[in-house]
Amino acid sequence: MFTEVTRSSSEISETIHRAYDYINQGSKFPGMSYEEGIISMWEWLTGNQKEGPMDELK
Repeated sequence: MFTEVTRSSSEISETIHRAYDYINQGSKFPGMSYEEGIISMWEWLTGNQKEGPMDELK
């Protein structure tokens, strides 16, 4: 199965860097499970979710 990623490499890189920053500073989403985070990222990457997984923290 092939799914096209609709996000640019710079959008993905920025999101990953922010996630690492928050790992070091303490999670901003203590109520979200790891699995929910994976689903959220995948939905964003494939264009099924407009907001990025970390957009509300901007």
